[in-house]
Amino acid sequence: MSEQLQTAGKCKHTKFLPLNEPPLRRGVVDRTCFHVTPSYYLGWYIPRDEIFDYYPEAGGEMPAFWTKEVMIPWVKDYDSKYKSNERHCYFRPELAYVTGTKEPHLLVFISSNRTQEFIDMSRNEQFIKDAARIAHIKDFFGEVRWIRR
Repeated sequence: MSEQLQTAGKCKHTKFLPLNEPPLRRGVVDRTCFHVTPSYYLGWYIPRDEIFDYYPEAGGEMPAFWTKEVMIPWVKDYDSKYKSNERHCYFRPELAYVTGTKEPHLLVFISSNRTQEFIDMSRNEQFIKDAARIAHIKDFFGEVRWIRR
């Protein structure tokens, strides 16, 4: 059996990948399984029913809390430090509500596999620490990881 056929089917595009195993750039064919690499986000996965447990300080108003307690302080203190070189944008903590799936959840994410520069930010330990602190990430959230979207 050829090497190509032996490796087909060993797809590594699982729901979660550890920080130290970043995915390829989105849209690139992965030669180990011959699938197009899907979108991944670097961050924390919070089941919808547990959002209040993770963010009790938001009081059920996560968007307002996020703007006031995360985005405004981040822009003030970190936007100039973490500006993207490739694109005219900034690296910063973001929220994404994922619905319409059998497991609705909230993503608190800080990067993605959109470009190589975004993937490279997963290796910037200070960025991850700054983003986690500003985003009120607590120890029980678990380790930052790649989350398939």
